[in-house]
Amino acid sequence: MAANDTGEEPGAGQQPPGEAEAVELEQLRVEHAAMTSHLRSSPEYRVGEALLGLRSREGRRAFPQRVRSLAGELRRRRRPTPRVAPPPERRRPITVPAVLDEFSHACLGPEAHLVEATPRDHGLGGADLLFAETAWNGNSGRWAGEFSRFSPSGRLAQLVADARSRGVPTVLWNKEDPVNYPV
Repeated sequence: MAANDTGEEPGAGQQPPGEAEAVELEQLRVEHAAMTSHLRSSPEYRVGEALLGLRSREGRRAFPQRVRSLAGELRRRRRPTPRVAPPPERRRPITVPAVLDEFSHACLGPEAHLVEATPRDHGLGGADLLFAETAWNGNSGRWAGEFSRFSPSGRLAQLVADARSRGVPTVLWNKEDPVNYPV
């Protein structure tokens, strides 16, 4: 025989024709037998088999015992109930001195411990964050007009300066129409 480009004899390292197919067919037979065995041992298949057995007198006699046997097996196999994840750890609510209108206070109240900042008591002791929204009548009128008449020496500027001096981050939420507030 003549050598090919690799210098090997033709067919070297290869199975003869037909042998590869026979090996593959045998693998498929083994897999099929395993799947059939698994299927026939399943409770679903066995219940179906017992029901089909009701067609004969012998099947009807054996049926109650087969069902009891399957029920007992299923009870023993019963999977444990899945564990439910524990509730998330309750975190300390953040303390937020705030200037808010009634609607915002009602919406944000469940999310944080809101402290109504007043011009006299800014409520910054132990604060995590200062939150001021551009409410024309914030905190029941205590901050009325402060945003529309902002002044570097006004009460709102003092509140922000006090928060800054204590290292409390400040959030300004401009929810009102910007036309009402000179920038």
